[in-house]
Amino acid sequence: LFHDLAREKEYQEEASFHLGVCAHQMGLNSEAVKRLLQVVRSEHPDYAPDAITNLVENLPREYDLQVASAIKAVKNKSLIPDKAKDHMHYVLARAAHRRSAYNEAIASAEQVSAKSPLYGNARYLYAIALYGAKKNRAAQNVLTDLRKWMSANGKSDRNLEALITVNLARMMFVEKRYQLAQEEYRRVPKDHPLWVPGLVEQGWTQLNTDDAPGAIGNMYSLHSPYFKSVFMPDSWIVRTIGYIDICQYGDAYRTLTKLEELHKGHLVSVEEYSTKFKKADQYY
Repeated sequence: LFHDLAREKEYQEEASFHLGVCAHQMGLNSEAVKRLLQVVRSEHPDYAPDAITNLVENLPREYDLQVASAIKAVKNKSLIPDKAKDHMHYVLARAAHRRSAYNEAIASAEQVSAKSPLYGNARYLYAIALYGAKKNRAAQNVLTDLRKWMSANGKSDRNLEALITVNLARMMFVEKRYQLAQEEYRRVPKDHPLWVPGLVEQGWTQLNTDDAPGAIGNMYSLHSPYFKSVFMPDSWIVRTIGYIDICQYGDAYRTLTKLEELHKGHLVSVEEYSTKFKKADQYY
């Protein structure tokens, strides 16, 4: 009904607003963003505030840039409701991070209040933006504080906890604090999707702490039939280097042979495709 009314000039603006809200509530994100952005750009005093509120609520990441651009272009800032500001700042932070505008991302993420359900994710994004701005130790402190805050306030988020752990480990690895990095990698839950890449990365820390047998053992576990469908070519490199470090050259050769057997076909196909096609839309 609203779609039909949106064709009538007299009701177009109001119908587009209600159509956008309905689409948002139904999870039809493309239609919702399209309609609500029209209302935001019009800066209609009756509809723009609710349009902004609906737009930034649970917004999928692929719409961050266009929504952030429209909100930043709003001239009458009083149209932005207080209740929408936490979600808005979170979207602005994500959009800025995507553009590698790390200082802008830091400023936006900092404005998400501790009372918001997005606070934990915003602090994580704040830390990652700090790292992007080459403030490694500050980023680690924020992630450590976030972990403590979650524990003290009973905030359980399995995915966020795993992200904190893996990124702390990576930041420590970059600083060559291998032992601390290894301790973090061991905290990744075994039932989380980051456990396999985390274990491979832990293998690199073990190689850097002269624990070649430990690295080999971890990779050997990953190379069991249970993980045969997991794409992890780096694990074979870690295992090979581990064997070389302990002078088991025959095992190193056999491991590289297995890597070739599993992935050489992929490499040939990728090279042929990248030679034939050059444009991003062709890749897509």
